[in-house]
Parts: sequence; C-alpha cells; structure tokens
Amino acid sequence: MVPAMLLLDTALAAPLELGTMSAVLAGPRRDLVARARLRAAGLHGSMRWLSHAEDREWVARRFALPLQDTRWARRTHLVGLRHYALTQRCMVVEGSDAIRATVAIAGDVASLPDRYILAFVHSPAMWVCMYGLANAGVPVAPVVADWFWEDGLAEVRTAAITPQGGSIIDAREGFARVRAALMDGAAPALAVDVPGSTPARFLAKEARIRSGIARLAQATETPIVPVRGAFARGRPVAVVGAPIAPQDDVAALLTTVLAAVEAPLLNHPERWMPYTAELWPDRAGPYRAAYAEDQPVPEVGSAA
Repeated sequence: MVPAMLLLDTALAAPLELGTMSAVLAGPRRDLVARARLRAAGLHGSMRWLSHAEDREWVARRFALPLQDTRWARRTHLVGLRHYALTQRCMVVEGSDAIRATVAIAGDVASLPDRYILAFVHSPAMWVCMYGLANAGVPVAPVVADWFWEDGLAEVRTAAITPQGGSIIDAREGFARVRAALMDGAAPALAVDVPGSTPARFLAKEARIRSGIARLAQATETPIVPVRGAFARGRPVAVVGAPIAPQDDVAALLTTVLAAVEAPLLNHPERWMPYTAELWPDRAGPYRAAYAEDQPVPEVGSAA
C-alpha cells in the first residue's frame, strides 16, 4: 500500500513542478498567487522529508559534519526538514518568471560604494539573492564552476541577471577575468565557503578556506559586501549586509568576511548547503568515504 504521505507528496509536486503563473497577472492578484505557491512549496518540502527515509539519512549525513561539536548538533533532522522546505520554495522562485521578478531587497543598495565585491555562501537561496540584486539594478557577475553550464537552469539564471548589465563569469577564466569585470563596473559575486589553503574560522571550527575574494579586494582596494537570499513574510528577498573595508592582512580580511556571512547560519544552518567537507580536512575522511561522488569541484565559486 502506498503511504499516505507519499500520495500527498506526489499530489503537491505536480502543481509545483508543472504549474505556471502568467507574468501578466498584476498587482494584488499576482502577489497572492505567488505567496500561495511559495507556501505550498514549503509544505511540499516538509511532506517529502516525512515520506522519504533515504533523503532524511542523506541530508543528516551532509549536515552532521558542519554541525558536530556545537550546540546545534542535536537538531540535525529539524535542520534537514527546514532545508528541504526552503529548497522547494527556492525552486518555485527559479521556475517562475513572475515570481523571480518580485524578489526584493532587504538593505540599502543605494548607499553602497561605487565599486564592490559580493560575498555569499552556497545555499538554496543563493540564486534568489542574485535575482533580487539584479531587480534592484545591480550588475551582478556570479563566478561559477564548469558544472554550472550543465545545469538545466543555467539559461534561466543568465537571462535573469543580464538585463542590468550582469553576466556569468566562468571560474576557469581566472583571477584576471574577475578583476577586469570589477574594473568594468560589474559586481563580481564569489562564494567564500570554498576549500583552500588559508587558515580561517568558519561555523565555529578551524578551517582551510580559499582566499581569492580577500586577495581581489586587497589588490583593487575594493570593499566586500556580504549578501544572502531569504524569505521575509513569505516574500523572497536578497539581504544586503554592510560593506567590509579591505585590509592589508588577507587572512584577517577573510576571517571578517566569513564572520559576516556565517552569522545567520549559526542559528539557521539549513540556509547553507554543506557541500564542502574539505573545509575541515581533519574530520572530512568519513564524509568523503560515504559521499565521495557528491564532493564539489575545487574551483566552485572562486576565481583563484
């Protein structure tokens, strides 16, 4: 007999994955439809979590490493449920032209410096963040790895950020390409949760992080602005933090940036996608052994 939860999951999945909302719907009606779909998506994620035991185990493994040795370790499964619900809502945003256009800004973009670098962590809502910035007129230039081009949403993501002068930068083009984009007026967006060789502290643990974003800021005397995607009162938003001034000490600057982007993750780790077990080399062995096929490409999110 098919479990009731699985039937509910399937019933919810169909309208979420196949349903569309016309971009011509205006004002209150469009807003109501968007909110209803996002709420249904969160419910769908929760139902899937309850009905798919293999997914619960998979997510728990992924979160166990970043959560261990902290007071959040006992909440792994609750974190997993919230992660699923958040991911499903983000998928609905990406799948709808109309909802993507409603992603708003939480923060003061107008007061940002003339030139800046965006810093984010890998999360379900990182592209939601990019859409909100683009909607606000920011020429975002996310730095991506080669696997980005194989993603079915690559064209959608590219088209969503280009109207304001944004573009996608292939990480294989290197440090010089990102610097050139910055000097041309773009706002390069780089992930900071990328394994590297610079000692730093991330999620209350000593880690080894790639320092490309800090070295770029230092070389160009450009501030770094931490950003993240979120939902506020049911609306998708891009949250813009306060600019961080460049410093002479690359490691110190990287530590400051990490502290800014990790702050919301300490109480809400479900907002992160823990793909980077290599951040903690001394404890990543069991993780890699269990999920070797799921490890990230080293170049993800960084230009150097």
